[in-house]
Amino acid sequence: LSPSFTQTNDCNGSLAPAATCTVKVTFAPTALGDQSGALSIDHSGKGSPQVISVTGGGTTPLQITPTSLTFGRQSVGTVSPPQPVGLSDQSSAPVTINSITVSGDFRLVSNACPNPIPQFFGCVVQVGFAPTEAGLRSGNLTISASDYSNPRIVALSGTGAIVPAVALTPGSLSFAALQEGSTSAPQTVTLQNIGSATLTITGILCAVGSGWGCLRMVPARPLMRRREEDWLRLCSSLSYSG
Repeated sequence: LSPSFTQTNDCNGSLAPAATCTVKVTFAPTALGDQSGALSIDHSGKGSPQVISVTGGGTTPLQITPTSLTFGRQSVGTVSPPQPVGLSDQSSAPVTINSITVSGDFRLVSNACPNPIPQFFGCVVQVGFAPTEAGLRSGNLTISASDYSNPRIVALSGTGAIVPAVALTPGSLSFAALQEGSTSAPQTVTLQNIGSATLTITGILCAVGSGWGCLRMVPARPLMRRREEDWLRLCSSLSYSG
């Protein structure tokens, strides 16, 4: 048997014809997760040794799900929407959280878990991905708690991407009422590339480099005596409109 399984028996070395004896197997997991072993019985009869497979699963009062998080492509220098990791105390006693840490290009966005976590209570921590470089990035969410001597690890992975991103300020323009045929003072819309790569503005015919912005003046000239609304549409490689 493996170290997690033990056996006791009342088979005292020999069995008379038609007699029986009993082997009892117990499971005391030494690690988390699925574990397996085999009970082997050597004897003088046909088919020796006879082997019986044994399996079991090691768990702890504090259940953590999922055991890994995968983030998609995320622009370098930005933070992804968070993903949740659930913590649940499945025992009749509280579990104290000693520490929760995140490594690599990942952030602990929020922690809604009380400490200690009450018995039969679940809560959530949120993890975000903030790549500092392009390419595959990896890290760990490490949780240390009073119910188990070794820390639990949730594997984290994501891909940093160098892509442009657009910010428009303001998001809308409002002009005061004007007499027909008159022209308002121009209002300004600022288009800024907040990403990490050059953004090509195909609709305004200018290129915005990383970290730079440009201005476009928008005058209003009413054609009739009524309130009018329209959109400023900016076409770019990101197909942003507003």
